[in-house]
Amino acid sequence: MANAPVLFAQNLPLGWRFAPTDQQLVGHYLKRKRHGDPIEGSDIVEVIKFCNYNPGDLAGK
Repeated sequence: MANAPVLFAQNLPLGWRFAPTDQQLVGHYLKRKRHGDPIEGSDIVEVIKFCNYNPGDLAGK
């Protein structure tokens, strides 16, 4: 992940999606989020507290 380019929402290639491996998710994203460290590309995906919503309402978020 250290060599991964920083992507911005307006420059994403057609069909791009967030699909990390379990190791990438824990090592790169969750540990940084827990420690309050900056996360590259965090402006691409909106973070919501999904526990505050009914499951049926999440499809529209």
